[in-house]
Amino acid sequence: MKPARPATSLRRGSSPSSVRFEYSSTLASHDEMFDDLNATLADWGVEGRQAELIRLCVSEAYTNAVVHGNHQDPSKKVRMILALNECRVDADIVDEGEGGMAAIAARSTVGPDAESGRGVNIIQGAADSVEYVATGSGGLCVSMRFEPRTAPTR
Repeated sequence: MKPARPATSLRRGSSPSSVRFEYSSTLASHDEMFDDLNATLADWGVEGRQAELIRLCVSEAYTNAVVHGNHQDPSKKVRMILALNECRVDADIVDEGEGGMAAIAARSTVGPDAESGRGVNIIQGAADSVEYVATGSGGLCVSMRFEPRTAPTR
């Protein structure tokens, strides 16, 4: 199922807007998700450091949803929901897996050279806030908030 494209194109400072996309739970769908994310951020005028952090965190959460949440089952879906409110961007990644909250609670700390296991730490360090919520069907919603970034003053 091809994700729906956003119906509106809004700029920062305009009224709140949100878009929702749905993808098959395969690693191959990551490129399509990333294209949709980039197009939405560009439509909203989100750029610079804020856009970089959003891309990083959404990519990590999406990969975790596909691999750890849905176990790359193409019959399951991953949803990406993006919302713009003034200059703040909220991003939710929702999977259809089971036991996501328990997996988050039970995860162990890994070193910086580990091949996997760093995504949650990256998200928690880069997003302004992160919340993990179990869905009614047993899946996991990773809700991330990104406040506007300004250039550092000297």
